[in-house]
Amino acid sequence: MNFKLLLLLLMALLHNNVCAKQIIVGADEWIDFTNKDGSGVYFELLKRIYPDDQLIFQLAPFDDTINAFNDQKVDIVVGAYKDDIPNALYPNWFLDTEYPIVAIYDPKHISIKKSSDIYKLKLSWLKGYKFDRYITSKPKVKVVEKIDEGFTLLEQHNIDAFIDYEYNLTPEEQLKYKTFEIVPSRHVYMTFQHNKAGKALAKTFDEQMLILRDKGELKQLYTEDYTHSKLDDFNPKREKIIVMTNSVSLLSAAKHINLLPHSKEQSLHFIFDRMDKYEFEFKLLKDIAQIYQFKDEKNMCFSDLIRTQEREKYFTASKPISIFLGMRLYSTNRLTHENRINLSELMEKNPNFRLGTASGRSYGVQLDQKLKQINSSQIVKSPVDLKTIFRQLASDRFNLLIEYPTEIRDYWPSISNKTLYSYELADATDYVLGHLMCNNSTTGKAFIHDINELITELHHSSVFFDAQFRRISDADKNKFINYFNEVFK
Repeated sequence: MNFKLLLLLLMALLHNNVCAKQIIVGADEWIDFTNKDGSGVYFELLKRIYPDDQLIFQLAPFDDTINAFNDQKVDIVVGAYKDDIPNALYPNWFLDTEYPIVAIYDPKHISIKKSSDIYKLKLSWLKGYKFDRYITSKPKVKVVEKIDEGFTLLEQHNIDAFIDYEYNLTPEEQLKYKTFEIVPSRHVYMTFQHNKAGKALAKTFDEQMLILRDKGELKQLYTEDYTHSKLDDFNPKREKIIVMTNSVSLLSAAKHINLLPHSKEQSLHFIFDRMDKYEFEFKLLKDIAQIYQFKDEKNMCFSDLIRTQEREKYFTASKPISIFLGMRLYSTNRLTHENRINLSELMEKNPNFRLGTASGRSYGVQLDQKLKQINSSQIVKSPVDLKTIFRQLASDRFNLLIEYPTEIRDYWPSISNKTLYSYELADATDYVLGHLMCNNSTTGKAFIHDINELITELHHSSVFFDAQFRRISDADKNKFINYFNEVFK
């Protein structure tokens, strides 16, 4: 072989080997966990999982670390929530369990009794923490560089509440201030690049975490924080639950959770993230009528369904996971009716009208009864996919549609510039509740029991309210707040 060619090959192999040895780890500085000198619980953990000489620690504000990761300049980010970096690869093992995010306030100055109260307040939080993901519709928030600045603003009543973690309160401040939960306790992770190298690093991480726990090294590392970390309870061999859904946000979680900026399923992501006993697989549900094909499966669930007598024959329903303002009738033509419309009478008087419906979908008990009274030739069945339904409405396959106002607002402008006329329906309820429903098997019932415990916890957090509230138009917000507080007392 040519000597020069051989030398070039050897140099290339050497270069690749050197590059492979470097693992760039990005993190913010958290005292005792990610210290500037390379010490700390999380850094020491990485040194036990990967060769110490391969690790290069880069400390920077969390925002900058995420930007560096997105620019492919960092291989691992330490201590991220699953919605911090949507395109990252998350391992099976979590890193730790974070404390709840809370609103810290002076009870002598203000009172926070319920989630909707948060939206009337002047708020502040630390730069880089992106708490606006959980408290939307707040145009003015004071972002501070240091935690001390936030507490000074609170002390001087320049803000109503500082959003942070309760453990940052001193003993004196704990006596002086009260807290209201914004986001419940949840896991943080080591995150990896979604490529071949990242997958190999994540696989090693999962393998070594089990070994380190079994050897007692995790307990030794985390010391008094080990119990709260929940790592001792984690079982890597989890029971599989298949969730049938038409949610883009949930379907993208098949490999990693990609939380959309205005996803109504945000509360579900929080729930699934905490269900350590289960492994989830998300599958597309094209037709809600298909659910009965799976009634004998032991581990099948369906997201965001209305409770009906027929469904509850075969499935166990969770506590409410969503609330929508009541459905309305939408038409591509102006109707002459001024009062609340009786659907069956409208269709009978106008035999040329065509009503689009999603196959297998329930519109609530009363509207379902009305639909049965309509001539079947006037009903056009469509897939459950909202974009397809709206395209069919825009192309005049039918001229009437029953839908939630929020769905019309979110989808219709991107489908058509046609004007839609909206009308109240006599048999529509003021609001509709969605539930997770699972098979009436031992597995299904146990899963619903476990998920209900977390739903109850989530109901007391502001993030559950926000996941619904962010999609409500300004005109309907007061109405929604009243219904929400009525349901979730």
